[in-house]
Amino acid sequence: MEPLTTLDGLRRHIAALACVEETEAPFVSCYLNLEQGAAGYRKVLADRALALRSILQGATLADFETAMGTIEGYLAEKIRPDTRGVALFSRSVRAGAYFLPMQFAAPLPDWVAVYPTPNLFHLMALKDTYHRYVVLLATQMLLNGVREFVQSLGN
Repeated sequence: MEPLTTLDGLRRHIAALACVEETEAPFVSCYLNLEQGAAGYRKVLADRALALRSILQGATLADFETAMGTIEGYLAEKIRPDTRGVALFSRSVRAGAYFLPMQFAAPLPDWVAVYPTPNLFHLMALKDTYHRYVVLLATQMLLNGVREFVQSLGN
């Protein structure tokens, strides 16, 4: 079973995705909230894929179908039971196959897009949220430590 993506792993993946070069085959950037279970994210994915299929044509549509097949295969076999959000980036073989899945303990918004390069917006927002959360925990721990120290001086 694959581990959940850590903050350090998220930073490395963002850096790698930001360096991916544009090709003739589109990238599928897929973010899913898994809090409602498999039925919930499958419906979202099917609805978004249907909408995208209606506007894609020719080789772009074929590339999209290949990328979506990789995403759907991963979702069917590799999701951890404690995963609350997943980000998947996929491109077909025609332009150099690329697939990067990430599973998170935090939920993500449901969002699927097709662009020449990976869309990183929600990863950046997640990184910023993790960063603030870690700082908040450190600050709370520090405050608790200071309180205990001050209380020990009074005794």
